[in-house]
Amino acid sequence: MAEDLAWMDRLEEKPFPELLMEIKKAGKTGILLAKKETVEKRIFFQNGEPIASRSNLQRDLLGEILCARGKITKAQLNEAVLEVQKKTGDNFGQILIKKGFLTPKDLYAECKYQFVSILFSLFSWENGSYTFKEQEASTLIPKDLPKFHVGFSKVLSEGIRLIKNDDFIDRVLGDADWVVRTTSVTIPSGELSFRGEDKTIIDELDGKKTVQEIIDTADLDSSMTKKILYALSCLGVVETQAPAAALEKEADITGY
Repeated sequence: MAEDLAWMDRLEEKPFPELLMEIKKAGKTGILLAKKETVEKRIFFQNGEPIASRSNLQRDLLGEILCARGKITKAQLNEAVLEVQKKTGDNFGQILIKKGFLTPKDLYAECKYQFVSILFSLFSWENGSYTFKEQEASTLIPKDLPKFHVGFSKVLSEGIRLIKNDDFIDRVLGDADWVVRTTSVTIPSGELSFRGEDKTIIDELDGKKTVQEIIDTADLDSSMTKKILYALSCLGVVETQAPAAALEKEADITGY
């Protein structure tokens, strides 16, 4: 497969959670480059699943993350960086292990934390551009970049759960008077990151309630209810319809 420019657009037009779902559905293998001003973040996908990430932000570097999380000291970081500069052939992670700063198990856990942190940060980007390029799996991941396998539904729902701007959720969720219906798609509650609260919302759905009515009657705060509805919508578990369209669909089903 030759390299092929698949998608290029603005995140204002297609929010990151929906873009992530589109790549998943298409089963794409390649690199997503997201840009906002001088910030660049790359997410590597294999068969539609995010498996690695990179960022040009200083705070997203592994060493900075380790210091911020109290896993190593600043002095240990500087010592490891000096060793990398000697070009002994060992990468940063290998040096941390050789010097006894981290165990292999701890290094794996922190690299995974770095991966998902970069990934989750993109869920809150309300603007910026993205480019997705397909690429052969054999040449996809740089040699020094670890790859991970994480549950897609868990990642998407957790990323949405972490969004702090309620106005952004309001915009992407759509009109409050639209009717919410379940589809034939089902995802076990344990595969999402809402600690079972998504089941509370699904149990509220009768095919007639609007987004606002579900928010008003759910035994959850409105912000979390909206996030759950948006996550379920992205995953295809529910769909929203304009009131007139919902009535027409109900008439088709009942024959009246």
